[in-house]
Amino acid sequence: PRQNPPASVSRGTVCWPSGMAESRIRGRAAGACARRHRAWILDHAVPPTLTGETGLSAPLVKAVWTDKDGRRAAPGCGGVKKSAFALWPWQAEPFIPGGWRRAEVLPEDSDLCPDLAPVALPRIRIVSVSDQSVLTRQPGAGTASLPLKALGGRGRLHWFLNQKSLESGSTMPLPDPGAYQLAVVDETGNCDQVSFRVISPAP
Repeated sequence: PRQNPPASVSRGTVCWPSGMAESRIRGRAAGACARRHRAWILDHAVPPTLTGETGLSAPLVKAVWTDKDGRRAAPGCGGVKKSAFALWPWQAEPFIPGGWRRAEVLPEDSDLCPDLAPVALPRIRIVSVSDQSVLTRQPGAGTASLPLKALGGRGRLHWFLNQKSLESGSTMPLPDPGAYQLAVVDETGNCDQVSFRVISPAP
């Protein structure tokens, strides 16, 4: 005959990818509960997805106030709506979809009445080109491109090659052989820069 589970075992709804119990996520926590799964739970404890030897923890669900334009604002001067957002650990940002990273999840700050408890963002970092790297321009290979990708920062990113502004986009044409400095600046003034060289293969 079918036996009932022990009193310490229960059924519950667990969110993916956070591994958090659905009951712990209040409001709209972007990214914390993309999918829901029924699971067995022991002693009402749901181990978050990312805890363990890595030292990472499940995403922090943070509540913020937003004004009528959807920007983060202090509740006493324009904050009219309270929403919850899932903020993943910095160490996880390179491995999660771009739409779940803090710079994309959190609303922009209000210019007139910013939030009194701002959420710090990680220092912006160029990840598509390594500092002091050497790139080879292959002859006859058509128009090669160089990706423009950075982690961290806030808002729109502005890219510069040898101090000259680049057009907005996710790539740039691979420049002619020579020495270059690639820089990126976000809307708050945070910046990063890498140096690289482009060479032609030996004949």
